[in-house]
Amino acid sequence: MAFERTKFGMEYNPRSFDGGESSGLGCLIAAIAAVAAVSLGWAVISRLRESARVEEAVAVAVRQETVPKAEERPKPALPDGLKPIRDGATDVRPTQVRNLLQRLEEAERRGDIEMAAATIEKLRSLPGQGAADLDDQLARRLGAFNMKRLFESRNPQWVADVEVKSGDFAIRIAREHGGTFASLQKLNPQVNFERLKVGQKLKVMASPRFTLVVRRRSRIADLVLNGKFFARYDLLSDVKAETGLYNLGAKARQFFAERGMVFSQEARRELELLLPPGAQVSVSEM
Repeated sequence: MAFERTKFGMEYNPRSFDGGESSGLGCLIAAIAAVAAVSLGWAVISRLRESARVEEAVAVAVRQETVPKAEERPKPALPDGLKPIRDGATDVRPTQVRNLLQRLEEAERRGDIEMAAATIEKLRSLPGQGAADLDDQLARRLGAFNMKRLFESRNPQWVADVEVKSGDFAIRIAREHGGTFASLQKLNPQVNFERLKVGQKLKVMASPRFTLVVRRRSRIADLVLNGKFFARYDLLSDVKAETGLYNLGAKARQFFAERGMVFSQEARRELELLLPPGAQVSVSEM
């Protein structure tokens, strides 16, 4: 008997089993315990795996919602609403021209303005007729990039740093460095120019040498900065001024009006922003 009556009541007596019964019962108990342990372990593992699958599914869903597919990702916008160059003569162009056009497209896609500008300059400098039919498109494109290089990237070839000295005021600072007050404001949009402080750092035009080359016959005007092409503008009417060299007056708008140089409102604002009094204006018959 496993239990015996004693003076204390019914008590368990392990010695009451014989050897065979004890051994068989022990094995059975051990087997039951092993099965229970395995079942419990498997249940735990199953729950962990299910939890991991749920977490992974959630993570994938989040990534799909927050990260657009490659073809859906927005491409860097071209400056001033420019559209990609449409080249209908790709197959007949010289290899060098094709390679440069591909590099330009890639630079624009990545938003690399410096690379795009350098590539356009290289294309426009090539000898022969390989890209001559694209020159006007390239020139206007380069002008849009150059404005970004000047006022957004603040390219160091055109922009310098100065400190405000005692007695300085905004218009004097702009003129001393060859720029306009409007360009000084655009280079320093966060600065209150009515409360300049001695030692305050400003971005200024780095003594630019601007020349506006006006072509009467073709009705275009090219802006040249430090001897290199900077931007191109259309003239909306015949130019009244005779061929020759002029110096821009204190009021650019009045100067243009008196000489019959009619630009779009946007182009005129840009020229007034860039050209300081005294800048050269060259009128040619071309």
